[in-house]
Amino acid sequence: MILGLVSKRTAASVRWDRAPLRGELFGIERLEEHARTLAAAQPVTARQTRGRQLADRLADNAAYLLHANRAIARTAADGHHATPAAEWLADNY
Repeated sequence: MILGLVSKRTAASVRWDRAPLRGELFGIERLEEHARTLAAAQPVTARQTRGRQLADRLADNAAYLLHANRAIARTAADGHHATPAAEWLADNY
């Protein structure tokens, strides 16, 4: 097994790594506890913090993705092949 060649894990931990993801789901009580912990770790302040506003960053990202998508489309229209990453971006834009 390749994992055994590149890792010092025990056989028991390898079996656990292959457990179904549903074993990791939180119940409602644990989910509520986790939400309270996250909320407490992210205090809200009345004053503005430094940095850019989220809406501005999202608009910048949207413009960049649109530019990239158009460049990929032009490349494809010119008969050139796209990289797998470019194909993924075009498919998921």
